[in-house]
Amino acid sequence: MAVVEAKLEKGESIAMENQRGITVLKWKDKHDVLVLSTKHSNGKRTVLKKGRAIKKPKIILAYNEAKSSVDMSDQMTSYSSPLIKTVKWYKKLAI
Repeated sequence: MAVVEAKLEKGESIAMENQRGITVLKWKDKHDVLVLSTKHSNGKRTVLKKGRAIKKPKIILAYNEAKSSVDMSDQMTSYSSPLIKTVKWYKKLAI
């Protein structure tokens, strides 16, 4: 597929949409990012990053917004993991 094999410079993107509304997008930031979406099309929005205006695909912005809640949830559950708090019973018997 042309989108997957495309060589991009930093900040460039390429996308294709089929008849059923599935969008395939490839965007280059630090690494290549491939995204499939049935909700978004190939639109860009300007955001400020370190005082510079950068155009990012709307698909990427929506993904980052949704992913931040999952990352926060994962972080909170890692603090209270039951696996860390359990003490092995055989260690207590040996002492």
